[in-house]
Amino acid sequence: MDTSLRPKKPVVVSHLSADILSRYRQQIQSRKIQDADGLTWKLSVVQQQRPSVSDPEQLRWLLVLSLCCEADADLFVQSGTLDQEKDQRLIDMLRSRGQPVKICVKPLIVEGVSEEQMFRKGRTLLPAYEDKVRGQSLHAMKRQVICQLIDKQHLFSSGI
Repeated sequence: MDTSLRPKKPVVVSHLSADILSRYRQQIQSRKIQDADGLTWKLSVVQQQRPSVSDPEQLRWLLVLSLCCEADADLFVQSGTLDQEKDQRLIDMLRSRGQPVKICVKPLIVEGVSEEQMFRKGRTLLPAYEDKVRGQSLHAMKRQVICQLIDKQHLFSSGI
């Protein structure tokens, strides 16, 4: 058989599997998760195809899970990330910015040789990932991002 006639991309074998994948994609497309501190994070899911590293003729399916949150100074105080009395100067600096702080966690990437395998792996991984975010206090990470943002803001505004 002539190998040049073979499809290079994965083929959806049936209308039913395409329908199932479509419904699953809609379910996980954009979720909101509340962490242990009470801050709401948005979980975005993006599907991609990339060439395989080992064989450039083959494609790999990737599911990229991105976790981000936007919060202003008041939300950071409510969640306990910043203390109203001890961090008053930092809170004032955040309020003077006039826009919320966006914090994103390094994306989690799920890979598969087929679209179905990628979604199957994602379906098993996603509940554990959400539970981890719900059960964890991310004070240190949020505080570090806030301090870095303030440092950069003042470094650029000082004209150095």
